[in-house]
This record gives sequence, structure tokens and C-alpha cells, in this order.
Amino acid sequence: MGYRSQVAIAFKKEIYHQYENTLKKHIKDCDQISQTEGATAYIFTWDDVKWYPSYEDVRTIMNVLAECEEEDYGFVRVGEEAGDVEELGSPAEYEIEIHTHCSVNLGYVEELTHDDFFAPNSIKFIKEDN
Repeated sequence: MGYRSQVAIAFKKEIYHQYENTLKKHIKDCDQISQTEGATAYIFTWDDVKWYPSYEDVRTIMNVLAECEEEDYGFVRVGEEAGDVEELGSPAEYEIEIHTHCSVNLGYVEELTHDDFFAPNSIKFIKEDN
């Protein structure tokens, strides 16, 4: 179990290659590797990941980001709780967009139409005797 996030990190190619020896070991478990149109940057994404600062991989990646100029990378982390969004660097430069979605889910229920619900005598209700 544990708290899960979705993470996307983009590095300009020259910046990635500058830190490649440090990053390679720590990004190998990402779910997808992409490159931007024009092949100017690499994008690494993780879905449903435990992105905890206490984890060595996360700590190393975040330390590399802290050494970079903001325009050289983009970072986005979206947690599973509403409003838990972290954005660093310049994610828009690398076409990383944030879309959050909150919804209400119902357990098993029997759906009623408005017509049935509001029509007189069309639904049998169980009434408690007083």
C-alpha cells in the first residue's frame, strides 16, 4: 500500500548526459521514457509510484534537479490526494501538463430515473410503523 504519485521529469538532453552516470541507476525503474518533439529533451514518467524523499532514488534525482537551472528541466508530481501537486523547473517548456481529476464514486446502488422517483405511487417505499 502506501501513498502513490504520478511523476514526470524532463531533462534537456545535454543536461541528462551531464548527470547520466548519477541518474541512470535511479531512473531505470520508470514506466516510460519519451523524447520531446525535435528530440531536445528526455522525459521520464512513473505511474503509481511511492515518491518518498527518504528513498535513495528519489533523493538522488531531487538532488540533481536542485543543481540544475530551472529552464534545464521540468518536474511534476501529482499525489493521490486532491490538491497534492508539486511543480519544479519549467515543465511547460517540455509539454508536461497537469490534469487532476477528482470524482465521487458510489458503491453498489440501484439507479432510479427522475420520472420513476417523482411520479406518484410508482415506487414502493417501505414505511416504518410508528
